[in-house]
Amino acid sequence: AAGLGVSLVPESMRQLALSGVVFKHLKSPPPMIGLAAAWNASAFSAPASNFLALVKML
Repeated sequence: AAGLGVSLVPESMRQLALSGVVFKHLKSPPPMIGLAAAWNASAFSAPASNFLALVKML
């Protein structure tokens, strides 16, 4: 990553306390959307498992 970017993330992401990341509240709440996770079951790795564990906390 180049260290540049903007993203819409759930409020719960603030709990990760990522160094160098700034969170700003939106003036009005965005519409609610459902989220899903998908992965290749035949190539499931330790990093994928860690990511899925984080997703389950949301």
